[in-house]
Amino acid sequence: MDVDVQQEQCIFIKFLVVEGVSGAEIHRRLLAVFKSETLTRSQVFEWCSRFCSGRQSVGDDDRAVTTVNMACVFLDSQGVILVDFVPSGSTVNAD
Repeated sequence: MDVDVQQEQCIFIKFLVVEGVSGAEIHRRLLAVFKSETLTRSQVFEWCSRFCSGRQSVGDDDRAVTTVNMACVFLDSQGVILVDFVPSGSTVNAD
């Protein structure tokens, strides 16, 4: 499954909103990873609001929508290494 940069950021936003991270902190973290491709601050706040209101989809409304149940995101100091989507009911551990 190919995930575009906006969807990748929305996955991060969704995860961090659930963790209780503020919109400003989410934007700061996205800037550190995505640099010039980062969503604008207002876009980040809009997505935070959508996810806080119960939205599940990480896709734009005007195109095919992808719903993510769980994503494992692996990062290093250079940015995203891998986004791996985990099927519902799966367990993620060190193995």
